[in-house]
Amino acid sequence: MKRLVWIAMLLLVVGGSSTAFAQYDPKAKAILDKVSENYRSVDAFKAHYTRSIESPSGEVYASMDGEIVVQGPKFNLKMEDQEIISDGKVVWAYMRDANEVNISNYEPTEDEITPTKIYTLYENGYKYALMSELKDKNGDIIQTIDMEPEDRRSEVAKIRLMVNKKDSTVRKWIVFERGTNNRQIFEINKYDPNINVTNDTFTFNKSSHPGVNEVDLR
Repeated sequence: MKRLVWIAMLLLVVGGSSTAFAQYDPKAKAILDKVSENYRSVDAFKAHYTRSIESPSGEVYASMDGEIVVQGPKFNLKMEDQEIISDGKVVWAYMRDANEVNISNYEPTEDEITPTKIYTLYENGYKYALMSELKDKNGDIIQTIDMEPEDRRSEVAKIRLMVNKKDSTVRKWIVFERGTNNRQIFEINKYDPNINVTNDTFTFNKSSHPGVNEVDLR
């Protein structure tokens, strides 16, 4: 399926001019390792988030709320206008307005940002650096890490992660798009670890969508 840019999630933002760091910052890696370990340690989790698209000048083009459930390679993403569900092998993309679901094999490309890869992207093909550690209004220390793809031809210029130092959870990430300089911003409003899920959570339920038009692209 083409570009599950969370899309994300919840995933990713890059824009404008890129920070020139040619190193793999060990401080940033230590933080990213903790984040990855944290999310891998839970069997399944749910996150409620807000996704917005912002221009380089700060103008917000669109904003919508959504939720995602993730278990290993499986995910169930719900947004206002669509649902994207995958059991790790097949992906269902349901458009509410058209009452149509497209079914295809789940074959993400190596550089594609998907809900299940956001926490491990740094392990291959990215440079990273810790940019700041600042307290927010609640007194939590937020660690900001910038990640840049090694491939300069990537559609993504940069990904900025904001991590809560206290529990190693991602508060927000921003994906800066190369060329347009637009930014996709994903802000986590609520995070529920270790939720109960079944196989049905990660398959499209046709009976819940009366009259749905199925388009099988496999």
